[in-house]
Amino acid sequence: MIDPVTEQCRRNREQLVERLGGLAGLFDRLEELQRERDRAAATRRAARRKSTSKGQAIRSGRKPSTRSKSPTHPTSKNETGAND
Repeated sequence: MIDPVTEQCRRNREQLVERLGGLAGLFDRLEELQRERDRAAATRRAARRKSTSKGQAIRSGRKPSTRSKSPTHPTSKNETGAND
């Protein structure tokens, strides 16, 4: 049984390879895309380094944890407030 989705993917791949001039053209295009991604990443890293050199912190995009410490944790206060 032929899967229509698989067949459409194969047709699209063959059209892409044909349009780019064969497998060599496809690999050339993939290498070009990788170089573009590498340049963009280098630009982002340079901008991040520049901003930190001015004393600004890098933000990781992660929010601080809102979880409270467990009552059995040695540095947390128990329900009575006595942890001395």
